[in-house]
Amino acid sequence: MQDRKFKHDVVYRCYKGFTNVWGDRARKGQRFKLRDYDRKDIVFEKASGRGMDIRFNEETAHQYLCPQYDYPADTPEFKVGDRVKIATTSEFYKYNSNGNPRDTEGVISEIEEGYLGIYLGIYVKWDNGRYNTYNSEDLKLAKQPSYIHTEEKIINHSKPNNPKVMINAIAITDVEQIKALCEAVPSIKSQVQAMYPELFEEEEQHKAGNTYLDELGEAYILATESGAVALVDLGTGKIGKTVHVNDVDNITSDEMKRVYDGKEYELA
Repeated sequence: MQDRKFKHDVVYRCYKGFTNVWGDRARKGQRFKLRDYDRKDIVFEKASGRGMDIRFNEETAHQYLCPQYDYPADTPEFKVGDRVKIATTSEFYKYNSNGNPRDTEGVISEIEEGYLGIYLGIYVKWDNGRYNTYNSEDLKLAKQPSYIHTEEKIINHSKPNNPKVMINAIAITDVEQIKALCEAVPSIKSQVQAMYPELFEEEEQHKAGNTYLDELGEAYILATESGAVALVDLGTGKIGKTVHVNDVDNITSDEMKRVYDGKEYELA
């Protein structure tokens, strides 16, 4: 008979969403490691080693978790710039809101998978102008039209007689013009900022994933889920005040004041 007891040296993956009686949620695709058995419960920690623990009932845990090597084939690998839709199997598909638009295309602007073990590290800007974050199981690649590449242009066969000029590079040397371009095309801002951080040093960039220090020097990370952000204590995993924002990649000073909730923090 197969040994179904959970083991410490195995990474387990959630293949079906689960919420326990305390309201803690395990999302499809999330990875866990066994921490300990506690009476009839099994306590797991995030496989990344960060974030809060979660409890499963021992009798039902196998309905939600399986060893990493037995997990069904992964969804496609995504990259920045891919056009995507919400997968019909995702829990977000049923919401069909402006922040989670059903059957709508968007572009991946940033991938920061795995921070805090939440696995909501794929940033998508939807064609309706809204942003949100997902894991790989929440998304699918949007179908792309067939292209034939020529030396000077790309011919789009889905739109006859509508050629698109292929631009290999544009040289812009004016700093203000570069910043203006980044504001006009948010999907490239994170890439430009990663390559030339000195262009943005005078601005305090508030976005999900930033690290902040309090008055005692304790570190917090600005985490996000479903268009909301909160400061999470990296030492204890405690989550601070949750605030809904318009853009998790460009949080305003007024929105951050609400996140700070009367306390003093500085961007690390």
